Amino acid sequence: MTTDLQWDATTKALRKTLVLTLQRRDLIEVLSHVKVMQSSDKQSFLIKAQFLDELTYNRVLEFNNLLQEQRFNPGEIVYDQGAESDTFFVAKRGKLSIQAIVEIEDRNIYPHAGDHMWKVIQTKKRVVYKVRDVVPGEVFGHDELIEHFENVSRTGEGRKRIPTRRYRVIAQDRADVFFVNVAKFYYFFNDVDLGKLRHHIVTIDMKEIQHKVTTFFLAKQINQRSILDAMKVNQVAVTEHQDQHRHLDPNEKHVQKLGPWISRIKGKAVCAPEILHEAEKIRILDVQQTTELVDDVDEYFAKEGR
Repeated sequence: MTTDLQWDATTKALRKTLVLTLQRRDLIEVLSHVKVMQSSDKQSFLIKAQFLDELTYNRVLEFNNLLQEQRFNPGEIVYDQGAESDTFFVAKRGKLSIQAIVEIEDRNIYPHAGDHMWKVIQTKKRVVYKVRDVVPGEVFGHDELIEHFENVSRTGEGRKRIPTRRYRVIAQDRADVFFVNVAKFYYFFNDVDLGKLRHHIVTIDMKEIQHKVTTFFLAKQINQRSILDAMKVNQVAVTEHQDQHRHLDPNEKHVQKLGPWISRIKGKAVCAPEILHEAEKIRILDVQQTTELVDDVDEYFAKEGR
């Protein structure tokens, strides 16, 4: 490239070489055309995007100038539940998922090595529940912004309070998104726009999700207890000591032989199809456990009110 500036270095050909030169003004023009083409591709995408297809062409062009682009790798969180709602997004490429995080408590019962003893494990779980996928061309991240705007308009309060996210959005594979910050969001969209955009809010019933997750784990617990009751494990002194094994009667020995099989299946619930469908949406984030030994399960649960 030739310019009007002085060269900072000398370039010398070591063998016969063909060189093409490009004037500085020509390079600037080429780069300008590339930028226009990229902008045109983005405009073509935005015109067909959810909700934005309701805007006029000139307004889409204006909105295009406000947007920035960002890439997220698989498993990377776009925004988390409880984080500040300060950005509006348009999914461009790849797959993202909307997830809700709930906390549940449950108890599981296992036969313990010893005479008629039970191990009660109380568990607190933080669970991720997949609500649905976000597809290219879909807008997201506007839910809390709109509700906050409507609340301020109605009550005149909370102007300085930044709303928090009700759910998490995470990249399932490599995903690209367009985004604009909250200030530009409120600058660009008027009351009519926000009213239309409200129809695209993701409705999440956290109580219903809590119920689905609880039902799933309860089904596993019921299946496990039914298996153990059917094998009459509670009536057998389960032990690993060979000197005690020979004192068991034939029925007890038969049940004890089933021990390894019970261990393999006690965590696998035989569930109805709808429960299995929910299992595909559920993933445990973290677990906290406490353990207690009891000799009478019914009395234990009676005291606990369960």
